[in-house]
Amino acid sequence: MASPTVGQARAVQGKEQYVELRFTDPLHPDQSLAGLIGIDERDDLRFVIRGNLVEIYGTAGFSGEQTVRVASGVRNA
Repeated sequence: MASPTVGQARAVQGKEQYVELRFTDPLHPDQSLAGLIGIDERDDLRFVIRGNLVEIYGTAGFSGEQTVRVASGVRNA
């Protein structure tokens, strides 16, 4: 089974700040994304999977340019 790929990434500024990743396929909802998706120099991340979207929250929010890394172990549904 091929891993889904990221089609779009964007910063969301709303009630909460987060980074949104849009994948090509819906993701397996029960997988842990810790270690599979990361942002440089951050260890305070929380992930929410919503179909083919992943919302990445940080306890301190985000500012400036961020580098997001996605490992090939992310599984689709």
